[in-house]
Amino acid sequence: MESLFGSLPEMLDFQKVFLETLEDGISSCCDFSTLETPSQFRKLLFSLGGSFLYYADHFKLYSGFCANHIKVQKVLERAKTDNTFKAFLDARNPTKQHSSTLESFLIKPVQRVLKYPLLLKELVSLTDVESEEHYHLTEALKAMEKVASHINEMQKIYEDYGAVFDQLVADQSGTEKEVTELSMGELLLHSTVSWLNPFILLGKTRKELELTVFVFKRAVILVYKENCKLKKKLVSNVRSNQNDLDLFKFRWLIPLSALQVRLGNTAGTENSSIWELIHTKSELEGRPETTFQLCSSDCESKTNIVKVIRSILRENFRRQIKCDSPFEKSYKNRLIPHKNRIPVSAKLASSRSLKLLKNSPSNEWNSSTRKGNELDSDECSLSSSTPSSSCQTTDSILESKNSSPMKSLQSCASNLSNSPYDLSFKKKDPYSHL
Repeated sequence: MESLFGSLPEMLDFQKVFLETLEDGISSCCDFSTLETPSQFRKLLFSLGGSFLYYADHFKLYSGFCANHIKVQKVLERAKTDNTFKAFLDARNPTKQHSSTLESFLIKPVQRVLKYPLLLKELVSLTDVESEEHYHLTEALKAMEKVASHINEMQKIYEDYGAVFDQLVADQSGTEKEVTELSMGELLLHSTVSWLNPFILLGKTRKELELTVFVFKRAVILVYKENCKLKKKLVSNVRSNQNDLDLFKFRWLIPLSALQVRLGNTAGTENSSIWELIHTKSELEGRPETTFQLCSSDCESKTNIVKVIRSILRENFRRQIKCDSPFEKSYKNRLIPHKNRIPVSAKLASSRSLKLLKNSPSNEWNSSTRKGNELDSDECSLSSSTPSSSCQTTDSILESKNSSPMKSLQSCASNLSNSPYDLSFKKKDPYSHL
Protein backbone atom coordinates (compact mmCIF):
# COMPACT_ATOMS: atom_id res chain seq x y z
CA MET A 1 0.00 0.00 0.00
CA GLU A 2 2.87 2.35 0.80
CA SER A 3 4.34 1.85 -2.66
CA LEU A 4 1.00 2.73 -4.30
CA PHE A 5 -0.19 5.62 -2.16
CA GLY A 6 3.11 6.89 -0.64
CA SER A 7 2.86 10.69 -0.87
CA LEU A 8 -0.90 10.82 -1.51
CA PRO A 9 -1.79 12.46 1.86
CA GLU A 10 0.69 15.29 1.20
CA MET A 11 -0.61 15.71 -2.34
CA LEU A 12 -4.18 15.88 -1.07
CA ASP A 13 -3.33 18.55 1.51
CA PHE A 14 -1.53 20.60 -1.11
CA GLN A 15 -4.33 20.29 -3.68
CA LYS A 16 -6.87 21.55 -1.14
CA VAL A 17 -4.78 24.67 -0.56
CA PHE A 18 -4.19 25.17 -4.28
CA LEU A 19 -7.91 24.77 -5.02
CA GLU A 20 -8.72 27.50 -2.50
CA THR A 21 -6.44 29.95 -4.28
CA LEU A 22 -8.18 29.22 -7.58
CA GLU A 23 -11.60 29.65 -5.98
CA ASP A 24 -10.46 32.90 -4.37
CA GLY A 25 -9.47 34.21 -7.79
CA ILE A 26 -12.94 33.47 -9.14
CA SER A 27 -14.69 34.95 -6.11
CA SER A 28 -12.71 38.19 -6.49
CA CYS A 29 -14.58 38.82 -9.75
CA CYS A 30 -18.00 40.44 -9.49
CA ASP A 31 -19.80 37.74 -11.45
CA PHE A 32 -17.70 35.14 -13.21
CA SER A 33 -20.59 33.91 -15.35
CA THR A 34 -21.08 37.37 -16.93
CA LEU A 35 -17.47 37.89 -18.08
CA GLU A 36 -17.25 38.24 -21.86
CA THR A 37 -14.45 40.55 -23.04
CA PRO A 38 -10.68 39.94 -22.66
CA SER A 39 -10.33 42.99 -20.43
CA GLN A 40 -12.91 41.56 -18.04
CA PHE A 41 -10.94 38.31 -17.79
CA ARG A 42 -7.70 40.19 -17.17
CA LYS A 43 -7.74 40.12 -13.39
CA LEU A 44 -8.79 36.47 -13.34
CA LEU A 45 -5.88 35.52 -15.62
CA PHE A 46 -3.43 37.33 -13.34
CA SER A 47 -4.89 35.40 -10.42
CA LEU A 48 -4.56 32.08 -12.20
CA GLY A 49 -0.98 32.71 -13.33
CA GLY A 50 -0.04 33.94 -9.87
CA SER A 51 -1.33 30.76 -8.23
CA PHE A 52 0.79 28.55 -10.48
CA LEU A 53 3.88 30.73 -10.01
CA TYR A 54 3.44 30.74 -6.25
CA TYR A 55 2.95 26.99 -5.86
CA ALA A 56 4.95 25.64 -8.82
CA ASP A 57 7.63 23.87 -6.78
CA HIS A 58 5.03 22.07 -4.67
CA PHE A 59 3.79 20.17 -7.69
CA LYS A 60 7.06 18.25 -7.41
CA LEU A 61 5.28 16.32 -4.67
CA TYR A 62 3.79 14.37 -7.55
CA SER A 63 7.20 13.07 -8.66
CA GLY A 64 7.29 10.26 -6.11
CA PHE A 65 3.73 9.19 -6.83
CA CYS A 66 4.28 9.25 -10.60
CA ALA A 67 7.52 7.27 -10.34
CA ASN A 68 5.88 4.66 -8.12
CA HIS A 69 3.05 4.28 -10.62
CA ILE A 70 5.29 1.77 -12.38
CA LYS A 71 4.53 -0.57 -9.48
CA VAL A 72 0.77 -0.38 -10.05
CA GLN A 73 0.71 -2.96 -12.82
CA LYS A 74 2.78 -5.36 -10.74
CA VAL A 75 0.41 -5.04 -7.79
CA LEU A 76 -2.71 -5.37 -9.92
CA GLU A 77 -1.28 -8.52 -11.51
CA ARG A 78 -2.07 -10.19 -8.21
CA ALA A 79 -5.76 -10.02 -9.07
CA LYS A 80 -5.19 -12.68 -11.74
CA THR A 81 -3.89 -15.23 -9.24
CA ASP A 82 -5.12 -14.02 -5.84
CA ASN A 83 -8.87 -14.66 -5.59
CA THR A 84 -9.19 -12.78 -2.30
CA PHE A 85 -7.57 -9.68 -3.75
CA LYS A 86 -9.70 -9.94 -6.89
CA ALA A 87 -12.88 -10.21 -4.80
CA PHE A 88 -11.81 -7.14 -2.81
CA LEU A 89 -11.38 -5.06 -5.98
CA ASP A 90 -14.62 -6.35 -7.53
CA ALA A 91 -16.57 -5.40 -4.40
CA ARG A 92 -15.39 -1.78 -4.82
CA ASN A 93 -16.58 -1.72 -8.44
CA PRO A 94 -19.84 -3.71 -8.61
CA THR A 95 -20.90 -2.09 -11.90
CA LYS A 96 -17.64 -3.17 -13.59
CA GLN A 97 -17.02 0.32 -14.99
CA HIS A 98 -13.48 0.96 -16.19
CA SER A 99 -13.57 4.51 -14.82
CA SER A 100 -14.17 3.09 -11.33
CA THR A 101 -11.32 0.60 -11.26
CA LEU A 102 -8.36 1.04 -8.92
CA GLU A 103 -6.05 1.35 -11.91
CA SER A 104 -8.16 4.20 -13.32
CA PHE A 105 -8.15 6.07 -10.00
CA LEU A 106 -4.39 5.72 -9.57
CA ILE A 107 -3.61 7.17 -13.00
CA LYS A 108 -5.66 10.34 -12.36
CA PRO A 109 -2.99 12.29 -10.40
CA VAL A 110 -0.39 11.46 -13.06
CA GLN A 111 -2.68 12.72 -15.82
CA ARG A 112 -3.68 15.85 -13.91
CA VAL A 113 -0.23 17.21 -13.10
CA LEU A 114 0.96 16.74 -16.69
CA LYS A 115 -2.14 18.51 -18.06
CA TYR A 116 -1.44 21.78 -16.23
CA PRO A 117 1.23 22.90 -18.75
CA LEU A 118 -1.21 22.13 -21.58
CA LEU A 119 -3.89 24.25 -19.90
CA LEU A 120 -1.53 27.19 -19.44
CA LYS A 121 -0.23 26.84 -22.99
CA GLU A 122 -3.77 27.11 -24.33
CA LEU A 123 -4.46 30.21 -22.22
CA VAL A 124 -1.22 31.81 -23.41
CA SER A 125 -2.22 31.24 -27.04
CA LEU A 126 -5.56 33.00 -26.45
CA THR A 127 -4.06 36.20 -25.02
CA ASP A 128 -2.59 39.20 -26.81
CA VAL A 129 1.18 38.70 -27.12
CA GLU A 130 1.74 42.35 -26.14
CA SER A 131 -0.39 42.15 -23.00
CA GLU A 132 0.84 41.83 -19.44
CA GLU A 133 -1.41 38.85 -18.78
CA HIS A 134 0.25 37.04 -21.72
CA TYR A 135 3.68 37.61 -20.16
CA HIS A 136 2.42 36.57 -16.72
CA LEU A 137 0.87 33.33 -18.00
CA THR A 138 4.00 32.59 -20.05
CA GLU A 139 6.12 32.69 -16.90
CA ALA A 140 3.64 30.39 -15.16
CA LEU A 141 3.84 28.02 -18.13
CA LYS A 142 7.66 27.93 -17.93
CA ALA A 143 7.49 27.10 -14.22
CA MET A 144 5.06 24.23 -14.77
CA GLU A 145 7.06 22.88 -17.72
CA LYS A 146 10.05 22.64 -15.38
CA VAL A 147 7.88 20.67 -12.96
CA ALA A 148 6.85 18.29 -15.74
CA SER A 149 10.51 17.83 -16.72
CA HIS A 150 11.40 17.09 -13.10
CA ILE A 151 8.64 14.47 -12.83
CA ASN A 152 9.75 12.81 -16.07
CA GLU A 153 13.34 12.76 -14.83
CA MET A 154 12.31 11.09 -11.55
CA GLN A 155 10.35 8.47 -13.49
CA LYS A 156 13.39 7.76 -15.67
CA ILE A 157 15.65 7.40 -12.63
CA TYR A 158 13.22 5.00 -11.00
CA GLU A 159 12.99 2.92 -14.17
CA ASP A 160 16.79 2.63 -14.25
CA TYR A 161 17.56 2.32 -10.52
CA GLY A 162 14.27 1.54 -8.75
CA ALA A 163 15.04 -2.18 -8.41
CA VAL A 164 18.42 -1.33 -6.84
CA PHE A 165 16.81 1.05 -4.33
CA ASP A 166 14.21 -1.53 -3.32
CA GLN A 167 16.84 -4.25 -2.93
CA LEU A 168 19.06 -2.06 -0.74
CA VAL A 169 16.13 -1.32 1.57
CA ALA A 170 15.26 -5.02 1.79
CA ASP A 171 18.89 -6.04 2.46
CA GLN A 172 19.32 -3.87 5.57
CA SER A 173 20.49 -5.83 8.60
CA GLY A 174 18.67 -5.86 11.92
CA THR A 175 15.08 -6.56 12.87
CA GLU A 176 14.01 -2.93 12.47
CA LYS A 177 15.03 -1.29 9.21
CA GLU A 178 16.02 2.34 9.66
CA VAL A 179 15.13 3.16 6.04
CA THR A 180 11.74 1.61 5.29
CA GLU A 181 11.39 3.06 1.79
CA LEU A 182 13.22 5.26 -0.69
CA SER A 183 10.57 7.40 -2.36
CA MET A 184 11.45 9.34 -5.49
CA GLY A 185 9.58 12.26 -3.95
CA GLU A 186 12.36 12.41 -1.34
CA LEU A 187 15.24 12.39 -3.82
CA LEU A 188 16.96 15.74 -3.35
CA LEU A 189 19.93 15.43 -5.68
CA HIS A 190 21.89 12.95 -7.77
CA SER A 191 25.37 13.34 -9.20
CA THR A 192 28.11 11.34 -10.92
CA VAL A 193 31.50 11.30 -9.16
CA SER A 194 34.84 9.53 -9.54
CA TRP A 195 35.59 6.88 -6.91
CA LEU A 196 39.23 7.29 -5.88
CA ASN A 197 39.52 4.30 -3.52
CA PRO A 198 37.38 1.53 -5.04
CA PHE A 199 37.08 -1.84 -3.30
CA ILE A 200 39.60 -4.48 -4.29
CA LEU A 201 36.82 -6.94 -5.13
CA LEU A 202 35.88 -4.75 -8.10
CA GLY A 203 39.25 -5.50 -9.66
CA LYS A 204 41.89 -3.20 -11.08
CA THR A 205 40.89 -0.63 -13.67
CA ARG A 206 42.89 1.69 -15.87
CA LYS A 207 40.84 4.67 -14.80
CA GLU A 208 38.78 5.69 -11.79
CA LEU A 209 35.36 4.13 -11.45
CA GLU A 210 32.32 6.39 -11.75
CA LEU A 211 29.76 6.23 -8.97
CA THR A 212 26.29 7.74 -9.06
CA VAL A 213 25.40 9.33 -5.72
CA PHE A 214 21.70 9.65 -4.83
CA VAL A 215 20.90 11.90 -1.86
CA PHE A 216 17.53 11.07 -0.30
CA LYS A 217 16.06 12.68 2.80
CA ARG A 218 16.68 9.51 4.81
CA ALA A 219 19.78 7.98 3.22
CA VAL A 220 22.55 8.32 0.66
CA ILE A 221 22.91 5.66 -2.04
CA LEU A 222 26.08 4.85 -4.00
CA VAL A 223 25.78 2.84 -7.22
CA TYR A 224 28.38 1.67 -9.72
CA LYS A 225 26.81 0.68 -13.03
CA GLU A 226 29.06 -1.09 -15.50
CA ASN A 227 29.41 0.46 -18.94
CA CYS A 228 26.66 -0.94 -21.19
CA LYS A 229 28.90 -1.07 -24.30
CA LEU A 230 31.53 -3.03 -22.38
CA LYS A 231 28.88 -5.44 -21.12
CA LYS A 232 27.52 -6.07 -24.63
CA LYS A 233 31.03 -6.90 -25.78
CA LEU A 234 31.43 -9.30 -22.87
CA VAL A 235 28.13 -11.02 -23.63
CA SER A 236 29.07 -11.48 -27.28
CA ASN A 237 32.42 -13.10 -26.43
CA VAL A 238 31.74 -15.04 -23.25
CA ARG A 239 28.88 -17.18 -22.08
CA SER A 240 28.28 -15.70 -18.68
CA ASN A 241 25.80 -16.73 -16.05
CA GLN A 242 22.94 -14.48 -14.91
CA ASN A 243 24.96 -12.94 -12.09
CA ASP A 244 27.63 -11.75 -14.51
CA LEU A 245 24.97 -10.00 -16.57
CA ASP A 246 24.10 -7.75 -13.66
CA LEU A 247 25.10 -4.25 -14.74
CA PHE A 248 25.12 -2.97 -11.15
CA LYS A 249 28.45 -4.18 -9.81
CA PHE A 250 28.29 -2.13 -6.62
CA ARG A 251 25.47 -0.70 -4.51
CA TRP A 252 25.65 0.78 -1.03
CA LEU A 253 23.16 2.39 1.36
CA ILE A 254 24.20 4.76 4.16
CA PRO A 255 21.36 5.75 6.54
CA LEU A 256 21.48 9.21 8.10
CA SER A 257 22.32 7.86 11.55
CA ALA A 258 25.59 6.40 10.22
CA LEU A 259 26.47 9.13 7.70
CA GLN A 260 29.27 11.69 7.81
CA VAL A 261 30.61 13.98 5.10
CA ARG A 262 34.07 15.49 5.10
CA LEU A 263 35.88 17.99 2.91
CA GLY A 264 39.56 17.91 2.11
CA ASN A 265 41.96 16.40 -0.35
CA THR A 266 43.60 13.03 -0.17
CA ALA A 267 47.28 12.90 0.68
CA GLY A 268 49.54 14.22 -2.05
CA THR A 269 46.81 15.79 -4.17
CA GLU A 270 45.69 19.35 -4.77
CA ASN A 271 42.33 18.67 -6.37
CA SER A 272 39.77 20.93 -4.69
CA SER A 273 36.87 18.81 -5.98
CA ILE A 274 37.69 15.88 -3.67
CA TRP A 275 35.47 15.05 -0.70
CA GLU A 276 34.62 12.03 1.45
CA LEU A 277 31.56 10.11 2.56
CA ILE A 278 31.93 8.05 5.73
CA HIS A 279 29.75 5.11 6.74
CA THR A 280 30.51 5.13 10.47
CA LYS A 281 31.49 2.10 12.53
CA SER A 282 28.78 0.08 14.28
CA GLU A 283 29.70 -2.23 17.20
CA LEU A 284 26.14 -3.56 17.28
CA GLU A 285 26.16 -4.64 13.65
CA GLY A 286 29.86 -5.53 13.62
CA ARG A 287 30.47 -3.04 10.84
CA PRO A 288 33.83 -1.27 10.46
CA GLU A 289 34.06 2.33 9.32
CA THR A 290 34.03 2.69 5.54
CA THR A 291 35.35 5.80 3.81
CA PHE A 292 34.51 6.65 0.21
CA GLN A 293 36.97 9.10 -1.36
CA LEU A 294 35.09 10.87 -4.14
CA CYS A 295 35.86 13.53 -6.72
CA SER A 296 33.18 15.68 -8.32
CA SER A 297 33.46 17.01 -11.85
CA ASP A 298 34.09 20.55 -10.57
CA CYS A 299 34.08 22.63 -7.40
CA GLU A 300 30.50 23.78 -7.91
CA SER A 301 29.19 20.22 -8.13
CA LYS A 302 31.11 19.31 -4.99
CA THR A 303 29.75 22.32 -3.13
CA ASN A 304 26.16 21.55 -4.12
CA ILE A 305 26.16 17.90 -3.08
CA VAL A 306 28.04 18.50 0.19
CA LYS A 307 25.64 21.32 1.04
CA VAL A 308 22.59 19.10 0.49
CA ILE A 309 24.05 16.24 2.54
CA ARG A 310 24.88 18.58 5.42
CA SER A 311 21.37 20.00 5.32
CA ILE A 312 19.77 16.56 5.76
CA LEU A 313 22.21 15.77 8.58
CA ARG A 314 21.20 18.97 10.39
CA GLU A 315 17.53 18.26 9.76
CA ASN A 316 17.90 14.75 11.14
CA PHE A 317 19.62 16.10 14.27
CA ARG A 318 16.80 18.58 14.83
CA ARG A 319 14.19 15.87 14.43
CA GLN A 320 15.94 13.88 17.15
CA ILE A 321 15.81 16.88 19.48
CA LYS A 322 12.10 17.37 18.84
CA CYS A 323 11.27 13.67 19.20
CA ASP A 324 9.40 14.47 22.45
CA SER A 325 6.62 15.99 20.33
CA PRO A 326 6.33 13.64 17.31
CA PHE A 327 3.06 15.17 16.12
CA GLU A 328 4.40 18.71 16.15
CA LYS A 329 4.44 18.83 12.39
CA SER A 330 1.90 17.53 9.91
CA TYR A 331 2.12 16.86 6.21
CA LYS A 332 1.00 20.40 5.55
CA ASN A 333 4.13 21.87 7.14
CA ARG A 334 6.06 21.01 3.99
CA LEU A 335 4.12 23.65 2.08
CA ILE A 336 6.47 26.41 3.20
CA PRO A 337 7.91 29.40 1.35
CA HIS A 338 11.61 30.23 1.50
CA LYS A 339 12.64 33.86 1.59
CA ASN A 340 14.59 35.16 -1.40
CA ARG A 341 14.18 31.85 -3.23
CA ILE A 342 11.68 33.04 -5.85
CA PRO A 343 12.80 32.28 -9.42
CA VAL A 344 13.97 35.22 -11.52
CA SER A 345 11.20 34.57 -14.03
CA ALA A 346 8.59 34.75 -11.30
CA LYS A 347 10.11 37.98 -9.96
CA LEU A 348 9.92 39.63 -13.36
CA ALA A 349 6.33 38.58 -13.89
CA SER A 350 5.35 39.60 -10.37
CA SER A 351 6.97 43.03 -10.57
CA ARG A 352 5.45 43.88 -13.94
CA SER A 353 2.04 42.63 -12.89
CA LEU A 354 1.96 44.57 -9.63
CA LYS A 355 3.10 47.73 -11.41
CA LEU A 356 0.29 47.36 -13.91
CA LEU A 357 -2.30 46.76 -11.19
CA LYS A 358 -1.19 49.73 -9.10
CA ASN A 359 -1.20 52.08 -12.09
CA SER A 360 -4.57 50.89 -13.38
CA PRO A 361 -7.28 53.58 -13.52
CA SER A 362 -9.85 51.05 -12.35
CA ASN A 363 -11.10 51.84 -8.84
CA GLU A 364 -11.88 48.18 -8.31
CA TRP A 365 -8.29 47.12 -9.00
CA ASN A 366 -6.80 49.90 -6.90
CA SER A 367 -9.00 49.04 -3.95
CA SER A 368 -8.14 45.38 -4.34
CA THR A 369 -4.43 46.04 -4.24
CA ARG A 370 -4.80 48.24 -1.15
CA LYS A 371 -6.58 45.38 0.61
CA GLY A 372 -3.66 43.06 -0.02
CA ASN A 373 -5.27 40.81 -2.59
CA GLU A 374 -2.36 40.86 -5.02
CA LEU A 375 -1.35 37.41 -6.13
CA ASP A 376 2.40 37.89 -6.46
CA SER A 377 5.26 39.12 -4.36
CA ASP A 378 9.02 39.26 -4.66
CA GLU A 379 9.46 38.34 -1.00
CA CYS A 380 9.05 34.57 -1.00
CA SER A 381 8.51 31.54 -3.17
CA LEU A 382 7.59 27.99 -2.38
CA SER A 383 9.90 25.07 -2.45
CA SER A 384 9.40 21.40 -1.98
CA SER A 385 12.87 20.97 -0.43
CA THR A 386 13.64 20.11 3.22
CA PRO A 387 11.36 21.97 5.65
CA SER A 388 13.97 24.07 7.42
CA SER A 389 14.28 27.86 7.22
CA SER A 390 10.56 28.30 6.75
CA CYS A 391 8.76 31.60 6.88
CA GLN A 392 5.20 30.31 6.68
CA THR A 393 3.34 27.03 6.85
CA THR A 394 0.20 25.82 5.13
CA ASP A 395 -1.68 26.06 8.41
CA SER A 396 -1.29 29.83 8.33
CA ILE A 397 -2.55 29.88 4.74
CA LEU A 398 -5.62 27.94 5.83
CA GLU A 399 -6.47 30.36 8.66
CA SER A 400 -8.43 32.63 6.36
CA LYS A 401 -10.47 31.18 3.51
CA ASN A 402 -10.39 34.42 1.58
CA SER A 403 -6.66 34.99 1.90
CA SER A 404 -4.50 35.05 -1.23
CA PRO A 405 -0.87 34.07 -1.88
CA MET A 406 0.07 37.75 -1.72
CA LYS A 407 -1.47 38.18 1.72
CA SER A 408 0.29 35.09 2.98
CA LEU A 409 3.59 36.33 1.57
CA GLN A 410 3.25 39.68 3.32
CA SER A 411 2.59 38.03 6.67
CA CYS A 412 5.41 35.51 6.32
CA ALA A 413 7.91 38.22 5.42
CA SER A 414 6.98 40.27 8.48
CA ASN A 415 7.08 37.29 10.82
CA LEU A 416 10.38 35.88 9.61
CA SER A 417 12.59 38.03 11.77
CA ASN A 418 10.60 37.14 14.90
CA SER A 419 10.49 33.41 14.29
CA PRO A 420 12.63 31.24 16.61
CA TYR A 421 12.45 28.34 14.17
CA ASP A 422 15.70 26.40 13.80
CA LEU A 423 17.48 28.77 16.18
CA SER A 424 16.36 27.95 19.71
CA PHE A 425 18.01 24.68 20.61
CA LYS A 426 19.19 23.94 24.10
CA LYS A 427 21.32 21.04 22.85
CA LYS A 428 24.36 21.97 20.79
CA ASP A 429 24.04 21.24 17.09
CA PRO A 430 27.13 19.23 16.05
CA TYR A 431 26.62 20.38 12.46
CA SER A 432 26.37 24.09 13.25
CA HIS A 433 29.95 24.69 12.15
CA LEU A 434 29.42 23.09 8.72
